[in-house]
Amino acid sequence: MTDPGQTSEAIDIAVHFSDDACRLPKRYIAKLGSNDPEVMALAKMFGLYSREVAFYQTYRDVGIPKPKCFFSCCSEDGTRMVLLLEHLAPARCTSWRPTLAEIELALSHLPAFHAKWWNAPGLKQQACLIPTKDPIFAGSFAAAEAAADQVLAIGGQNSQIAVTCVVAVNSKIEKWQAYLDSRDYTIVHADYHGKQMFMPSTEGGKFSIIDWQYPYVAEGPWDFARLLGTCLPYSDWVRHGDRLIDAYHDGLIASGVTGYSRDDVLDGIRMGLIFSSMISCIGIASTDTAILAKECDDLGLDWKDVWFARHNQMMIDLDVERFVRSI
Repeated sequence: MTDPGQTSEAIDIAVHFSDDACRLPKRYIAKLGSNDPEVMALAKMFGLYSREVAFYQTYRDVGIPKPKCFFSCCSEDGTRMVLLLEHLAPARCTSWRPTLAEIELALSHLPAFHAKWWNAPGLKQQACLIPTKDPIFAGSFAAAEAAADQVLAIGGQNSQIAVTCVVAVNSKIEKWQAYLDSRDYTIVHADYHGKQMFMPSTEGGKFSIIDWQYPYVAEGPWDFARLLGTCLPYSDWVRHGDRLIDAYHDGLIASGVTGYSRDDVLDGIRMGLIFSSMISCIGIASTDTAILAKECDDLGLDWKDVWFARHNQMMIDLDVERFVRSI
């Protein structure tokens, strides 16, 4: 069975062994690079396939549950990829609609993961990770600004603050890169949301995070912001936001992080929301919005709420525009 994604395809593989005593897994997921020429060019330009293969080869234990990798290979030009991964069933993918309990479970894994690599020497030199001073960061914001008018035409007022902040960061990108490079850093997944997560089901399984094509060396709260900005309904943000922020900050302290205040966490979330909005802008420009709409409709969600409005309202509440002007 093949399941096409935005940048790759997943094949469900069932293996039958002649020796019933064989203890090797009987199910795997093969993740393959896309055959679409445009996607292949995108993967080469941003190093998506080569980076994910290198990530699995470099980090067997990254500090947060991810699928085991049994085989990995990428072509020299970065346009082809094969990953043979652990099958995560009976865990299930939450897609864009995790429950509040599932969001809290995903957030509970972040403090120890981020603390494990907090300001670790040599992290910014790892080939499978993107430091904020990398040209990919600047190129991504430039691409997002190029899509700004299209996003505003679709999202209207519910995307106004998010787009304004993305454009403002791009207008002084070198200054922003210098600022971010001066901050505390760790490994962040950078696309930490429900579609990248598997959760335990009634049949069993475990929490796991997939799709390590775009991991950054940046502030830990970026992952926090990406998850809440896409998957937490605004009404739940109002009721639970402060508690969730406190839990993340307390978790960092309990895991050994020092000198990183709650105000630091808030600034990290602010930048994380801008970064997440940048991803959304690029996604709108490069994806058929009818696919996004159907995907969310099937879950009983408004896709514009998932892709824009939640970010936008959190950014208003956290006064992200003021934060942008302060740099």
